[in-house]
Amino acid sequence: MRELAHLYIDQNRHDEADQLLIKAMKSARHELGNEHQHTVSLVNSLAVLRTKQEHYDEANRLFKEALVSRKLKLGEDHPGTLETINDLGVLRRQQKKYDEAKSLLRQALEGRQRKLG
Repeated sequence: MRELAHLYIDQNRHDEADQLLIKAMKSARHELGNEHQHTVSLVNSLAVLRTKQEHYDEANRLFKEALVSRKLKLGEDHPGTLETINDLGVLRRQQKKYDEAKSLLRQALEGRQRKLG
């Protein structure tokens, strides 16, 4: 469902993406729990959608939820953690918080460089 939702996001079919992600996230929270990485991945995806919809407060809350979980479960330099840091940087850029955006995007880039060598 997550990949189909991302396809809908790419096609600007935000209402359809929203329905899929909320349904999948509720199911994952119930079946797997809030800290399961599939659930966290859905939370991150919903935050990406909220960013595109310019619902910045909710996007921020969702990204922070995903980031806390990913840092604890996966570590600072895990690709999933770095994805969330990058996505949070994109949110800050859209909010015109350029210093914060630069810091987050640089952090994600440097983490990826450390991982890839």
